[in-house]
Parts: sequence; structure tokens; C-alpha cells
Amino acid sequence: MKDFVSMPSETGASEEDRKFNAAFEAILNMDRSDYPNWMGGIMFASGTDFQVGSPIDNSIIIGQFQEPEAGMAVRAVSFASQAFTEWSSLPLSIRIERMRSIRDDLVRGRYRLAAAICISVGMTRKEALAEMDRLREVMDGCLQDAEDMEGKDRPTGVWAVIGSYHSPVAAPISSTFAALLAGNTVVLMPSHLCPLPTYMIYEMMSRKGLPDGALNLLLDRRGKVQKDLVDNPELAGVCVSGSGEGSEEMMFAQVDPDLRFHAEIKGMNPAVISQRSDLKYAAEAVLDSAFSYSGQRLDSCSKVVVLDQHYEQFLNILMKAASRITVGDPAENGVFTGPVINKEMMQRFLDLMDGARPWLLMGGERLTKDFLGEGCFVRPAILAGLPEDHELNTMDHSLPILCVQRASDLEDAIEKVNACEFGLSAGIFTKDEKEMERFLATINADNAYVNGPSTELGPASKISLADFQG
Repeated sequence: MKDFVSMPSETGASEEDRKFNAAFEAILNMDRSDYPNWMGGIMFASGTDFQVGSPIDNSIIIGQFQEPEAGMAVRAVSFASQAFTEWSSLPLSIRIERMRSIRDDLVRGRYRLAAAICISVGMTRKEALAEMDRLREVMDGCLQDAEDMEGKDRPTGVWAVIGSYHSPVAAPISSTFAALLAGNTVVLMPSHLCPLPTYMIYEMMSRKGLPDGALNLLLDRRGKVQKDLVDNPELAGVCVSGSGEGSEEMMFAQVDPDLRFHAEIKGMNPAVISQRSDLKYAAEAVLDSAFSYSGQRLDSCSKVVVLDQHYEQFLNILMKAASRITVGDPAENGVFTGPVINKEMMQRFLDLMDGARPWLLMGGERLTKDFLGEGCFVRPAILAGLPEDHELNTMDHSLPILCVQRASDLEDAIEKVNACEFGLSAGIFTKDEKEMERFLATINADNAYVNGPSTELGPASKISLADFQG
């Protein structure tokens, strides 16, 4: 049986560990640059900047980033529109060649980019490397799609790609890569909480024969320029990933039926535990789903519904497995999970736990031992017995919180799943094929996971080249 909960390694460093460690030290000690916005191949500095730090340690400053000025979204789309004519008119074979070269550079930069992800958002080394590997998988799939197109080349125009810290590289860069390969041009806006990996990738891409303006990079801390970008009527499509009101509002920002829209919105990604399941395996998989990357993945599970017959047994197994979870420096090998993204989210976690204290079984506090007090580290929380209509049973908060609910039977469990903000997916653990069929036929989620962690889905789970073609 797979042991999902990582334990500290007792063995010596592997070749992969050594490469990651070297890259991590290089990123940690690199010059702290000023990062402008990029449009049409030109640097644009507004004179108003802000500092970005690391959730691992408040003293780690990643760099100074520029606030965009009013009107920059319009200008960025204009630059992209101008570049579209040149880029879309290139033969597909040439675009494939250039994008394959970009793919190869990103793969060669796997350790350096993973180290930047780790420092920027607090993903563990395992998670950061998996984020890069997921990007490689999507790029390879898109390149294969392009090879198989047989002349069916129909670029659509300018795309906006809006990133988030939930998947700082795999989701936004997969969309950007696919859009460019399809002959479109892109205005890319990474999360202001973790922009460094995207800036590094922009520098790599811009050296590979893209026309000026084919890829433009804007960073918006306050959301106004982002809204202006998504509302631009010249766009052919929008890709957005993330959570919260801002992401949900973007889903309804455009009423133009011709606008393409691809969204990966973080939700609860709930799971159902049937009495016909391996409870130990299910508990391990649920913990992996719930607390990898501190519950902040696009596919993190924050609710598990357990059938009444074995509710207590599952809860005991879950708590025993959860006691082995390690929280600490994400750069250290063997640490299961690192910090939450920033002080605001840490405080949000603590406030939620204060309100749910009567139902808290484990965790729910800030961790301050040794160096942890310098960062945004919390103990993942497990709650059970919450009132049915409690917000933690129905709404996701992108935090390491797992709510356990009891259901009388499978129909009741499915009803509880469908009543919550499920997001990308929902899952079931069962050995009964009829239960699987019933679950898959009645859940309201776009994706389903069966007898495995929700994290097997991965970001950019439905990205394909066809999404960006006319």
C-alpha cells in the first residue's frame, strides 16, 4: 500500500536532492532585482513598486515589483494584437520548432524554477518539482497535438492568462504555452504573491524567437488592471486559475458568447468514504489530498463525507495517520508540508479555528518553534461534527482545513457533496462498481477521482491545444 504521508528521510542525499539544493542556494543568494512590466518587448516602470517576500521567512525578500499604471491593460492587448499578425502567419512547423525549444529550456531549468517556486510560495521540494513536471507533461501533450493537426491551424487572437499561487507555474504557463503554440498572442498576469517564477520563465521565452508583443507580462497587486484586462473586448479568450471572489467574478465578467473561457477554480474537492473501501488507504489518500501544499493546491480536498457505519473507525485511523505529518522548512527533504502563502491567510486560518474550536480534533494553531515563527506556518486542522450548514462544511478557504462529515448512506453522502463549493472535482473510495457508477452519474463536479488522492488530477488537467484554436 502506498504511504502518502511523507516521513523524514534517513538516507543520504540523492542526485536530485543535490541538484535541488544547489539551485535553492543560487536562488536564495541571487541579486534582488527590480522587476518591471513588459509590453511589446519593452520594460515599463510606473515608479510605484512593492516588495515581495517569502512565506518561509519574513526576512527573505524576493524582489521589488512594479505596480502597473492605469491604461496598461489596454496597451498590453494592443501590443499583443500587433504581434498576432506576424506570429499567427508563421507556418505551424516553425512555431512548433520555436515552442519546442522553449519547452527544452524550461525542462533544463527544472531545478532552478522549482527552487524559485519553493521560496516564493512555500511548496516542498517534492511539490515544486512536481509542479515543473506537470508543466512538462502539458507542453509535451500540446506539442504532440500540434504535430497531429495536419494543416488544421486556426489561431484565434489575443488571450489573457491570469495565474494564482495555487499553481504558480503549471496552470498559467501551460495555458500560455498552448496559446502561443496555437498561433495566438498572450498577456500574462501572474499572482502578485509569487511572481518570481513567471518572470524567470518570461525571460527564457522572450529569448526564443517570439515577436515583440507576442508575450506580455503585467503584475497587478490591487486587481484594477486585472479587471480591465479581462473586460477588454479585443480578447479572444481568457484562462484563469485561483480562488476567492476575484476569480469567480471573472467567470461572469464577459457576456460575449464568442469569448473563450477556461477556468480552474479552487473548491472543496470533497471525497466520499464508502463502507466498501480500504479505510487505511483512504485515510492516507485523504490526508495527502487535504494537506499537501498546506491545502492550497487547486485540487486540495477540504471535506470528506464518511458513511455512518464506519465513521468512528475511519476517524480514528485518520487521526493516527495525521499525527505523523511533518510541518517545517519546505526546502528540507522529508518535510510533508510548509507554510501558508502569507500573513493574511495565516491570520484567516487562526480566526476560522477560533470560531470552530468546539469541533476541532487536531491542529489549528500557529507554529513558532525554532525558525517557524519567522514564517507563516500552521498546524493543519481536522474538524468533525460541525453543524451541517457551517461555512467550513460548504465553502473552501484555500487553507489546511479538513472537515469530516457523517452520512447515513451513499445518497446522503452525494447530497452533501453536491451541496458544497466543490470546485474542480469530487471523489469516492469504494470497491463496489455500482457505487462508483452511482457516484459518477450524480455528482456535479467536472472531474472525478476514484480510490486515490485528489492531487492525482493535477493543475491544467484539461488544457489541450484545441482549447486555443478556432
